[in-house]
Amino acid sequence: MNKVLRWLKRLLLLVVALVLLIVLLFAGTILYDAALGHDATEYTNVTYSGSDGSTLHGYLAVPEGAGPHPAVLLIHEWWGLNEGITILADALAQEGYVVLAADAYRGQVTTLFPRALWLRLTTPGDQIFADVDAAWRICAG
Repeated sequence: MNKVLRWLKRLLLLVVALVLLIVLLFAGTILYDAALGHDATEYTNVTYSGSDGSTLHGYLAVPEGAGPHPAVLLIHEWWGLNEGITILADALAQEGYVVLAADAYRGQVTTLFPRALWLRLTTPGDQIFADVDAAWRICAG
């Protein structure tokens, strides 16, 4: 019985150590990317006002030729407003749409899974909805 308890204790310590290692790796990845990663404003070309008075950024793609053109509000994935979203906006503009890709993370962008998860879970939903509504008003107006 004593041997079984010792092995269970060792197994429990191993599991705790592995969980701690995973948490530290995730935290380190998030901190590293936040400090040395890209900023979404590298991919933006337009600013507009948010409902709280803050300056919001986005990427505006306009088709060639005389309008009027239909408008599209493009919402980025959980990675943030990145180069891929600007390429998609440009492709839609070539099809005849005015496209505003709104930055719902207010400048934060990542290519790493742990930070993408962190951004999605820690960015307030009310802020995202308010920022997207502000972008919608630009598209509709």
